[in-house]
Amino acid sequence: MKLSILIPAYNEENSVEAVLRRVAEMDVDALRAPVELELIVVDDCSTDGTTGILARLHGGPAEAPGDGPRRDASRPRGGPRPTGAATGAATATTTPLGLAAATPGTLGTGRAAGVTNGAVDGALPGLRVIQHGQNQGKGAAIRTALAAATGDYVIIQDADFEYDPADIPRLLKPVLDGNACVVYGARPLDGAGGRWLLDFGNRALTVITNLLYGTQLHDMETCYKLLPTSLLKDFQLECSRFDMEPEITAKVTRSGYRIHEVPITYRPRAGGKKLSARNDGLPALRALLRYRTWFPKHPPLPAPTPA
Repeated sequence: MKLSILIPAYNEENSVEAVLRRVAEMDVDALRAPVELELIVVDDCSTDGTTGILARLHGGPAEAPGDGPRRDASRPRGGPRPTGAATGAATATTTPLGLAAATPGTLGTGRAAGVTNGAVDGALPGLRVIQHGQNQGKGAAIRTALAAATGDYVIIQDADFEYDPADIPRLLKPVLDGNACVVYGARPLDGAGGRWLLDFGNRALTVITNLLYGTQLHDMETCYKLLPTSLLKDFQLECSRFDMEPEITAKVTRSGYRIHEVPITYRPRAGGKKLSARNDGLPALRALLRYRTWFPKHPPLPAPTPA
């Protein structure tokens, strides 16, 4: 399987390199099939040091949207890991929602298979960087990255520390085992870190989603959504902020797919997100209502066969 990881980035100089290295080093060796990674970062016209960091990690000039890769940006994953490599494995405990809550493993300095000393110290294999000429927002960055994706499956990774890439193999496992086609990573939504109001809003939107679409989700607004790339491209995404999450969810369910959930860890961003009920909650609610009558243009696509 080839997995495209879409990473929108805007002024993330304090975290983007560490996040990319964690993605590159995540443990996929225990999965039933080899996984090839394609990391696509869209720099949304950052004004801090993000652009320079990405240029160093990429080892070459950034692409313009639609240009295609400037160098070989894919590498196979799988096979034995070097001795002493950190696995970032997760254990589980029970949550009030009935899901097992992931406990983060140790993210050490172990090197993933196929990454040389030079790659870790400098350029990252599997990395593509696309540069926006002007700031267009997260939704536009995701659409740019999605248009460039060549993997069988796709997932979105934020360029901060809120979502732990060590959880991505947990989402891949049900797909590779043949038990799911669409997988969401469900956060605890327990109000930790003073997020009780935001988590209440996320829970409310999830309950409304379940009522409107007949789902049984625990976290509709999660960033971690693993889907076939062809399916997500076929949706022709329109929303640009947090209403993109209900748009994707609505179109997945309206296309006849069941959403499988696995628990993930979540670390709220320092200082919190600048979200509001008016600017984010209401558009998300409108998206849930708007796409209730959406129909796919084509019959449901068969899931890619893991190889």
